[in-house]
Amino acid sequence: MKFFLKLFPPNLKVMADISKFLASGRYDECITYIKSVDQKNLKKSLNYYIVTSEKLINEFMMHRYKMMNDMHEMIFKEKSKYFNQARYNKCVNAANEDDKPLNFYVQKLKNGF
Repeated sequence: MKFFLKLFPPNLKVMADISKFLASGRYDECITYIKSVDQKNLKKSLNYYIVTSEKLINEFMMHRYKMMNDMHEMIFKEKSKYFNQARYNKCVNAANEDDKPLNFYVQKLKNGF
């Protein structure tokens, strides 16, 4: 299943738009946007980022795996089918000061879900 996800990636424009909203601090607009987009494509996009970030071993990049899993669980009220508890724990343990803004973004969005 992971092979097909990597071979045929979804339309990632949704994730780029979400990133723009988060980076500019427009959280209410981001929540509205997330609720209005095609949920099937959003789920595929999040899963794509979860799968592609599993291989990131650089501690600075591990936050992406954690954030994508947190967003998936927040939006869809379930863990991704690609969720790996051991990998998630490793990412949490590797978190440093640079990762705090990403956790902050997810916390800001939680109010809308």
